[in-house]
Amino acid sequence: MKLAKRRTATRESILEAAREIARQEGWGAVTVRRVAEKIAYTPPVIYEHFAGKDAMLAELQSMGFTMLADSVTAASAAPDPEDGLLQVADVYWRFAFDHPELYQIMHGWESKALSSEQTLEGARRAGAAAMVALDAWARATGTTLGDPQGAIETVWALLHGMVSVTMLERIGGEAPKAKLLADRALRDLLSAWAAHGQG
Repeated sequence: MKLAKRRTATRESILEAAREIARQEGWGAVTVRRVAEKIAYTPPVIYEHFAGKDAMLAELQSMGFTMLADSVTAASAAPDPEDGLLQVADVYWRFAFDHPELYQIMHGWESKALSSEQTLEGARRAGAAAMVALDAWARATGTTLGDPQGAIETVWALLHGMVSVTMLERIGGEAPKAKLLADRALRDLLSAWAAHGQG
């Protein structure tokens, strides 16, 4: 294996080990030493690839937002514009529960919030794709959105809030019930906007 490929493979192994520890024990359990032990390396090998734990977390945060942006962008191109925003919400929900450890680090759980240009770019792409779906829905339904940015932030807050309380096990019936509640709340919100406009 060439050196560059070996370095890439080692870097990916480090990140996957950090994710696995986080999935099993939470991000507070992730340390350089624990990651090194998990992949049978010594801590200095980790430091050859990352300056420390925060650098690993920043890379994973960026990875998460890139993955989410790709999924949201694909969903925003739904052929039925009235259904597009619901599909965006659905992929957001599935991403959160398919990759809970990434979702948590993306939102600063058990660690300080991190930001890098790559992370911010992924977050911007996800937001822009959601805005495309919202705009298509508004045009299809003849809804006036006085504050489109506020509207998309409201949708995000609804989804993020439901995801968060579900992950914290505050919803009886857990994820299946929470998903039904989130879908119902979003449909009710869109119906209200369609009927009365959005200021």
